[in-house]
This record gives sequence, structure tokens and C-alpha cells, in this order.
Amino acid sequence: MIIASEIIEHVFDTDFFIEELKRVLKPNGRIIITTPNMHSATNRMLLLMGKFPWTYPGVSTKYNKDPRIDLKHVRLGNLSEWKYFFEIHSLIVEKVIGINYSLLGKLISLSRTSLSHNLAFVLKISHNNITYNY
Repeated sequence: MIIASEIIEHVFDTDFFIEELKRVLKPNGRIIITTPNMHSATNRMLLLMGKFPWTYPGVSTKYNKDPRIDLKHVRLGNLSEWKYFFEIHSLIVEKVIGINYSLLGKLISLSRTSLSHNLAFVLKISHNNITYNY
């Protein structure tokens, strides 16, 4: 099992990163990846109020006025974009778990994982070599 918790959003070349995880994964092993969700309920509300969403990478690598900007993030996505990314790299998404930190986030995302603050993916290698054309 490989756990990459809150790492992938900091990686510039995510394609290389995911292929390396697959390369070192033992047969029948699993990869667990957690990452912030750009489309969380909280981020949607912040955008409607004219504010930056949490974990947004911002415009500078050194300076940020808004505390929600994360200067170390380079990749952000949502549930469907990450699922597509994993499938393109011949990974099967066995399970997606929503992670929430606030009571409001927990209540709002009870019905939809796609609204959670963070997403956890349980992945395994597909041996079908299917190419997805989306």
C-alpha cells in the first residue's frame, strides 16, 4: 500500500508522479491519495462572496495577502477531474471518501462527496489497458 496524503497538489509533473507510484506498487496493492477539493461547498460559497477559495495557489510563489492562498500548491482539481486523471493512467478508482473539517462542510456534503473539503481516493492498477477517450 502506498499513501500519498496531501502531496499531489504540490507536484508539478503529476503524470510522472502517478506513474512512479504505479511502478513501485506491489502486485494487487492499493494507492491512497488525498487532496483538496477545489469544488467543495465551502469554496463555492467563498467564490460567491468574492473571496479566494481555500488552497488556491495564488499569483506568487512568495507573497499572499489572503490567508486562504497556499503558496506551495501547483495542482488543484475536483472529483471528476481527478477521477479522469486516474483512469487515463490505468488506475481503477475503487472508492472515494469525502473528508470534511467543519460542521457546515460535513452537513452540506452528507449527500454528495463532490462537495467535501478534501477527497481521498483508493486506487488499484487496471490490467485491462483500457484507453479512455473523454
